[in-house]
Amino acid sequence: MCGMLLQDSGLVNRPPLLPKASRGFENPLVEKDPERAIPLFWAAINAGDRVDSALKDMAIVMKQQNRAEEAIEAIKSLQSRCSDQAQESLDNILLDLYKVC
Repeated sequence: MCGMLLQDSGLVNRPPLLPKASRGFENPLVEKDPERAIPLFWAAINAGDRVDSALKDMAIVMKQQNRAEEAIEAIKSLQSRCSDQAQESLDNILLDLYKVC
């Protein structure tokens, strides 16, 4: 049953495995190494790999590292590369970051 998920409606295919760049930035977060994670978020963003989630996650990690101003600049410069669905979430993160500055 590899590759299948069991749901109420029966068996369905699971989503494909994540591309290499996006898998790369997950590991440092598990290891709780945000300093290593931030360059990997940038790599994923620059590769166009899950830009929405990489940018949001990177901004949150930067905020935790007291790098709110850098996170604001990153969002402002990259927000146009994100989907319409991500815009409200990014705006909310920006508001939160502005409160910290």
